[in-house]
Amino acid sequence: MVMSMEKPEWISDMGTYNSLPKPHYEVTQHDFIYYLSIYSIREIEHRQLRDYEGYLDCYIFWFSDCALAILLPTEWDYREGETFSGFIYKKPIRYFYIGCKHDFEELSPEECKKLGIPHHGMCWHVVRCKKCGIIRAYDSSG
Repeated sequence: MVMSMEKPEWISDMGTYNSLPKPHYEVTQHDFIYYLSIYSIREIEHRQLRDYEGYLDCYIFWFSDCALAILLPTEWDYREGETFSGFIYKKPIRYFYIGCKHDFEELSPEECKKLGIPHHGMCWHVVRCKKCGIIRAYDSSG
């Protein structure tokens, strides 16, 4: 089912049931696990993406300002052994980051004041993406 929530502003094209939303970038398994661990999932969506081999199962994990997709191969084997028993995909699992690849710049307290954004001192940082304009704030005091 294609996502039921409205198209996020950071997505240029939602794609179809057989394609990924744009923009998207292939990432490593390490990146996928890292992003999955720092964001709160808002919605999970299933699609079947078409490629030269047929249809591949794809799960998209939607967050507030990005999404992650995992693309599962269609062919797998069952292996039994001393250290591992279970299903093994014949081809690698592919991982995608969906959304802007942010390029943040820090806003000064004066810039924050002009924009009506609170600035809470020396350890408070407010950053804006040069590409999409999203603004985030964080405390670096530990």
